[in-house]
Amino acid sequence: MLAIPPDGSVEDVIVGAAIFPIFQSGTPTGFLDEGKVLFDEMELLDEIAESAGVMRLDEFDLKASLELPDDFDGDPDWLFELRDAHPVDWHDPAEGMPSVEALLASLPSNGWSRWTRTDVARGLEAFRSVLRQAVEKRVRFALEIAF
Repeated sequence: MLAIPPDGSVEDVIVGAAIFPIFQSGTPTGFLDEGKVLFDEMELLDEIAESAGVMRLDEFDLKASLELPDDFDGDPDWLFELRDAHPVDWHDPAEGMPSVEALLASLPSNGWSRWTRTDVARGLEAFRSVLRQAVEKRVRFALEIAF
């Protein structure tokens, strides 16, 4: 079960963006609330991944290769149109495992924006479990951002 962030902002736990791994086969991954924690802490997780020399989690996005037009003005409706028209970038789960392992091995005690180290570790452990399922099922995966 998802913990309440230390700042006590329960309403943002219920509503807000999250990342979720999806399988190319369409099989449910079982990943739930962990995606909110990982999304909220993405900035520090990206820094850790870059320091460790592994792929950042956002590089596994289902639209990772989408290039925005030069005249893109930040309009969210236009962004959703562009994303919907772009093919899905599926990833080999074995490519994701080094990132998750490096992140788990390098989590700092402090510096998190909303959650604790324990919450982030649980989220990454759940993601590692999903990647292991994908390897066993021989299915590709992608990360989706849900708003």
